[in-house]
Amino acid sequence: MRRLYPLMICLVTIALAAGFVASLGGRQPVTASEKEPRVMVMDGEGQVQLKADRAVVTLGVQTQAETAQKAQSENARVMQQVMAAIKTLGIRESDMKTAGFNLFPVWDYRVEKEGAPRVVGFRVHNTLSITVDKIDIVGKILDTAVSAGANSVEGVQFTVKDPSAARLEALKLAMADARKKAETVASTIGATITDVTVVEEAYSEPPGVIRYSAAKAMEDTVILPGDMTITARLRVKFSF
Repeated sequence: MRRLYPLMICLVTIALAAGFVASLGGRQPVTASEKEPRVMVMDGEGQVQLKADRAVVTLGVQTQAETAQKAQSENARVMQQVMAAIKTLGIRESDMKTAGFNLFPVWDYRVEKEGAPRVVGFRVHNTLSITVDKIDIVGKILDTAVSAGANSVEGVQFTVKDPSAARLEALKLAMADARKKAETVASTIGATITDVTVVEEAYSEPPGVIRYSAAKAMEDTVILPGDMTITARLRVKFSF
């Protein structure tokens, strides 16, 4: 019986080796199509020009008095006067809203004074935001408001009521731009774009802001919005 052990071990070893060789013979070689796809990343940009059809005018009233109550009371009086004047241009009160309200002390820091700085009054700054779809009257709004007592103008922002169609068109142009770049690069190495794997998007819609100084206010102030640009940017991964 002991003589059979070496013979049995030899037979088992031969059988295992034969199975391993058979498994290698049955495995198919890796083809090019089974390899991980090659990927390139391209940035695309698309721009659409359009005319502004809405404006947001931001202006305000600043007042100062010895007490906070007097400063606030005077500010409210002047602001009501400004709003009443703006309404005469056909602008509804629903198109106006308070954009900011600040009340803060005015300090005397003069070094020649002895002792700590002291409060010498209070200042109120009330800011009004006006949204209009008739952008040709923006200059008139500024002139009217300043004449009625407004003494600070934060600026004018031009925009569009519905930029969705322009954004979609800008996206199409950005995708076409990215694909064109990818196809150009692929053709130089004899490859072909096969698929889009990842798309990341980001919008850029810079508003048009015009600064306006109340100290330089004149009759019939002309404000020109110019063209607006809707920009779409895409980062696209292409397989090839």
